[in-house]
Amino acid sequence: MLSLVRGMFGSVSSGRSYHPVFEKFESEHVGKFLDQSYEEDMERLRQNKSARWFRFAYSCLFVLSSA
Repeated sequence: MLSLVRGMFGSVSSGRSYHPVFEKFESEHVGKFLDQSYEEDMERLRQNKSARWFRFAYSCLFVLSSA
């Protein structure tokens, strides 16, 4: 699991990336990190859904007001 986190935070360069935080990163931290990432993704999805509905409503209002 640590390699997963390193891969997510790793740089694109060919050199090996090192950060002192990786020494303290344990499996329980990975679980928390993945849970928080999931929650952020779900929140972003809810915001996108809401934005779609508002765009649709404003488009309908625009069409009705210009008719």
